[in-house]
This record gives sequence, C-alpha cells and structure tokens, in this order.
Amino acid sequence: MGDKLSAIAQYAVRRLRSSPLPSPFSPLPSPLSPLSSPARRGVSLLEVLVSMFIILFGLLGVAALLEVGRSEMGSATRLDRAMTCGRSALAEVKIRGMADPNRWVARYDTNTPYTNWSGGSVTPQWAAVSAMENSLQHYQAYVIDPLYITQFLTDNPGANDQQITDNTARFPYTSGAPLFMGRCSLDAVPTAALFPYFDRMFVWPDDQVFNIPRDPAERPTRQVDAAGIGQFEGNYSWMVTVCPVPTEVGQTVADRSLYEVSAVVFHQRDFSSPLAAYDPDRPGERVVTVEVTGGGYGGGDVRLSVDSSGANARTATYLDVRENEWILLCGTSAPQNIFKWYRVVSAGEVFNDTTVNPNQWRRLVTLAGPDWGYGNGYGVLCTGVAGVYTEVMAVNR
Repeated sequence: MGDKLSAIAQYAVRRLRSSPLPSPFSPLPSPLSPLSSPARRGVSLLEVLVSMFIILFGLLGVAALLEVGRSEMGSATRLDRAMTCGRSALAEVKIRGMADPNRWVARYDTNTPYTNWSGGSVTPQWAAVSAMENSLQHYQAYVIDPLYITQFLTDNPGANDQQITDNTARFPYTSGAPLFMGRCSLDAVPTAALFPYFDRMFVWPDDQVFNIPRDPAERPTRQVDAAGIGQFEGNYSWMVTVCPVPTEVGQTVADRSLYEVSAVVFHQRDFSSPLAAYDPDRPGERVVTVEVTGGGYGGGDVRLSVDSSGANARTATYLDVRENEWILLCGTSAPQNIFKWYRVVSAGEVFNDTTVNPNQWRRLVTLAGPDWGYGNGYGVLCTGVAGVYTEVMAVNR
C-alpha cells in the first residue's frame, strides 16, 4: 500500500513540474468569452433583413411563373379550340358540299379581268365561278368567305360598286397586291340580309357560355337567351381557301377534280375593311414581300419586308406576326399562282438595315409547312389566324 501511495505522489510532482501554475497577474477569463459562455441562440437584425430579401425575391419569381403559366394555358386553350373548330369546318365543307365550284358565287373584278375577255360591261356583277372562268376571268384559287362579304355590306350600306369590288372581290383586299384569290359567297348573291345566316354557318358555336355557381358542389349551367337558345362566345370563325392540286394547273373548273382545301380559323377576326380599318397601321389583311433565305424545305427561314417610305410607306407594326400565327405564301408556277399556308415557328425583331436598304422594314421569321420551291414572292398576313387545317378533297358535283 505504501508503494502505491509513493507512486501516486511522484506522478503528481511530475505533472506539476510540466504544467506550471498561472501567474497571479494573468487576467481571468471573461464571462462573455467563447470559453465560458454558451452558444448564441438569437439572430441579428441584418440577418433578418437579408433573409426577408431572399424570401421576397423567391416569391416574386413564383408570382411571375404563375402569370406565365396562365398565359401559356390560355394560348394552349386557343390552339386546342382552333384545332377542334378547324376539323369541324372541314367536316362542314364535306357535308354541305362546299367543294362544288358550281356553288361558288363571285363578283366580277374589273381590275383583274380574264385575259380572253373581250371587254365591255358585265351583268350581273355576281355570277357563278364556273361561268366567270369560262368567259370572264380566271383566278383558279378561291376563298369561300361569305361571312366577310356580308359583314362588309352590313357595315357599309352606302358603298358603291367600285368599293364593293375592291373590298370583296379579291383576297387579300389590300390595294396593290400582285397576287389574288377570288373571294366567293355560296349559292346566292350576298346581301346584308344574309349576314345572320352566314354568321351561324361560319362561326363556331362550341365555345359555349356557362353560368358558374358560387357553390362548388353545384354544376355549371349553360347560359341561354330569352328564347331558350344556348349562348356561345363567338370568338372563333372560319373561311376556306381552295386551290387546285399541282397536277391540275392551268385547267378550268370544268376539268378539275381535286382541290387543296384549307380551313382557316380566326380568333376574334378583324372584319374591318380599308374603308374604315380598326388599326390603319395593321389592317386585317396585309401583303408583305417574302425573300426565301433558306432552301424552302419545310418552309424554313424567310425575310419579310415592306416599304418604310414613299407612296406605299408602312409602319413597323405592318409586319406584326407572332409565334404560332400563320402566313400565306404566294408565288407563281406558270400558268398558275401558288398559295400555301405556313405556321410561324419563331419571329425576330423588326429592323431597318440602312446598309442594305434604308427604305424598308424587315423581319426574319422561321416557317413550318410544306416545301416551298417557287422562289421569292409575297405573303399575306391575316390578323387573328389561330390555325389552318388542310385536306385534299375531290370536287363534289
């Protein structure tokens, strides 16, 4: 036992010699020093403000995403409804036999008479396309658009014959356009009294209006008028472009059997005419020059341009076209004019390249559609085109 106590005492002496006692003048540890105080549990005001800024920045980003998402959902809804309307329109063309040229009633256009016409007055001004092509003029490609014609007659009851011819006989109605389609009615000479009939036929009725109840447990009910007829918004209307297939170029109506029929669907169409356009700088139908910068395969890259000075000066808004809108390219393959619809995949900014041509507005766009092998030409921009749906149809006789 004594040996153990002696060993412990020796160990203690060695420890004291290796670790000397602190000086009596050494400062005592501060009670607030890290060695003596517990870990701090609070945050400073600056840290709170930085955290609030980060959270606020994130919330603003989420709010922006919500708005973008709502816009994209609205765009998707319009495209979905346009597709449904386009398929319904093509079915209407088949069921009602609209592909029969004998039903197309067009107005004789004194500005672009058929080359074999001998001259003189034409009576009546409105006539069947088959008769006009055989004796008066030869458009070959046509637009079945009685809704626009009767709307024009309703809005302009005092228009003279020349004004009616300039605004209804051709598509597009833009003055000075180098290439035209004939704009047709159906079965009868169009009048303002026929507008309600064509309004029911060429306006899509399936965008119905519903009364939304406050109680989420109740079902929505369709809104009806005093006569009990279901109401619809009427935002979607359509017209039909009809072009002969390439194998039947140069043939008159009597010899054709196949047409490329395109249902052109509008969302809130601009029915105004050049007599009183809603937006003079951006009319509902306008013609632009098209330069094919790519090979034309599947549409590809093109450059749109209009004059920015001179007698036909246009503003930059004349080239207003957005993604998923449509353009009608117009070219010539003798002896026929070629018309094909293309969807706008992307559109650049409008610019004025002073090093090339300081008197032109230009815009680069990328198109998607059939191959275009007819070189540079013209394009028709129509305000509000939401979709175009094409099908080759046999002539109904």
